[in-house]
Amino acid sequence: MISNIQDFRAYPPWIDERYRRSVIASLVKGVYVLKDDHLRHRKGKNALAPPWWESFGFNLLETYKDKCDWSIFGAAYEYIATSNNYHDFKTAPRYVIAFRGTSIKQDTVLRDMILNIEILVNKLHRRSRPKKAIQAVKKMVSEKGADHIWLAGHSLGAAIAMLAGKSLAKERIFLESYLYNPPFIAAPMEYIRSTMVKNGIFVSRSLITLCLAAMLQDDQERKRSENLFTTLSPWVPNLFLHPDDTICSGYISYFEQREMLESFGLENIGRLVTRHSWQGLFMNAIGEKYWSEELPLIPSANVTTSSCDFDPHRLSQWFKDDSVLDPKLYQYKADEVANLIEGANFLIENQKEPTAPSRDMQNFVSGMERANLPVATSGEGKTLVLFGRVGNGKSALGNSIFGKKEFVSKISASAVTTTCKLGTTRLDDGQVVNVIDTPGLFDLSRASDRPELYLANEVVNCMTLAKDGIHGFILVCSVKTQFSIKEEGFIHRLGKMFGEKFFDYMVVVFTGGDQLDTTFNEYISTCSSSLQTVLQLCKNRVLVFDNRTKDEVQRKNQVQQLMKFIEKIRDENRQPYKTEVFECTFSDTRVALQLYSRPT
Repeated sequence: MISNIQDFRAYPPWIDERYRRSVIASLVKGVYVLKDDHLRHRKGKNALAPPWWESFGFNLLETYKDKCDWSIFGAAYEYIATSNNYHDFKTAPRYVIAFRGTSIKQDTVLRDMILNIEILVNKLHRRSRPKKAIQAVKKMVSEKGADHIWLAGHSLGAAIAMLAGKSLAKERIFLESYLYNPPFIAAPMEYIRSTMVKNGIFVSRSLITLCLAAMLQDDQERKRSENLFTTLSPWVPNLFLHPDDTICSGYISYFEQREMLESFGLENIGRLVTRHSWQGLFMNAIGEKYWSEELPLIPSANVTTSSCDFDPHRLSQWFKDDSVLDPKLYQYKADEVANLIEGANFLIENQKEPTAPSRDMQNFVSGMERANLPVATSGEGKTLVLFGRVGNGKSALGNSIFGKKEFVSKISASAVTTTCKLGTTRLDDGQVVNVIDTPGLFDLSRASDRPELYLANEVVNCMTLAKDGIHGFILVCSVKTQFSIKEEGFIHRLGKMFGEKFFDYMVVVFTGGDQLDTTFNEYISTCSSSLQTVLQLCKNRVLVFDNRTKDEVQRKNQVQQLMKFIEKIRDENRQPYKTEVFECTFSDTRVALQLYSRPT
């Protein structure tokens, strides 16, 4: 089996979905064999597990043992790249954390079956094995950075990986995940061949779920489940399912039901029934609060099915392509523009006095009204957006570009800039540069309990000022502060809101160049893995500024170096940043403002 996959490596491997599926399944198989090697004390040349990862360029980093039976249930692998292909490097994982499923061997079957029962009653998260798995994944993310860490699991192991993936997705960290035959026990809808009968059952089941949700959930619980799914929706795990496998086939009808409702124009009902199950609503209503979040229910997934005619739950069916169909994407429709409008409704509904708008509403409306201000257009020059953590020197960098004090800048623990501000200057070579200084794309201390709404507001402000496009997103860092995993996660959140092309327009600028006691290249080489990940995403467009320099020649050289990066971005992309999300968000600012103006 391994040699069959090795032959496949003649192609650019990690770009191909089939290769990824096969190799990651092999790593999961490696955990099964590792467990047996450990039990039978097979070591060195006698060990059978290593070929399952070494054949594909992986090293074993560590193993995870269950503290109850001391069996190996998971492993972390590191990929050692051998290809010089850029696309291969960009798409390959650096680390894979894999979890095995149930073993029928006598030494572990009792413990594994107990955990399987816990899945049925939605209590898996309380057990030590999944807790240890989640801690291990979070530790890896903290030490190595979230980019290119992949999760994988089969059966019970897929449920554990699902728990870990959802836990990180709540923190806006979305890991690539490969879940083979993940448990979702449901009525065997796949045996119903008549589409009409199946759709009738879907409609009936949806109406019952809708009625139960209306009767058993209050507004707070309903809003909580909605917000949870909206938060999880960017995470799209790869699910590998067999319609005849009663353990996992529930996912097939789960997503088909929502797709059917959406095809009938019932998107809202489809989203609601996706968030709930009958038993979950009932158990939550009688006080079993651990049912308020059900393990199998996820908003989005990339589903691949198999039609193999032997054991439909076996992991080995995913090694080959003989019976595997093309994947199908099910994306939960909760885009950022919709979230923005929903946020407006949230504030409207929570208004106590119609004649006295809340401060949150006033701040949001003031951002929307910015559409009436003069905007930078692509015909007037190049537009740059400065963003970064409070105190990193965004405004000082803007002043360095202008050669004068255009933005307020001083040392402060809180944000000095409180509104998006646009400034324009003409450089010595005749270039016109528009600079937008942002108040707080990183300043969530002002976001109260609605960070998504706050962030959406700031994004709209930027888009409003740069109506015709952005030529460069300038991430401002400081040599005085460590770049953290939280900052990396926040940048990925911005990438989700601005769109997939965000990183193609990004440049990283470090301030505090006068305080370096080594060369800038040496400084960069010792930075955290989180920063290294961000630099790779923006193709290592990074430079350092000394904002305090009195040397006018040095200041101009710094600006010229920055503008060379902007020119290179323009040459590569051929137009300023402007996506459908950008245009849609800008056009909907008036709509959102009208929503705020409605009487409560």
